Amino acid sequence: MMDTLIELVQGPCKLNQKRLVESKIIDCCRDLIQQGQQSSVELEQRGFNTDQKLEFHEALKSMAIKLLLSIIDGSVNIDIYKQIADSLDDFLIL
Repeated sequence: MMDTLIELVQGPCKLNQKRLVESKIIDCCRDLIQQGQQSSVELEQRGFNTDQKLEFHEALKSMAIKLLLSIIDGSVNIDIYKQIADSLDDFLIL
């Protein structure tokens, strides 16, 4: 799903970038970067071991960052930059 969203905004496609920002995707990416994980018990029930859980979390974080970078790629919309900066607390979590 993340790959699809990234592809939809790359190019850049300004209309898709704007729509994603309006749909609160920035907040979702922030949450993935900050927490980036489901419950350990939930992942264990799905068959993930410790190394796989860490790899899964890192992949989610990486994809969230890539999506954010794709959203701002080629964009000159100051509002998008401001929304991302506000949501990420001036990029401190990155």
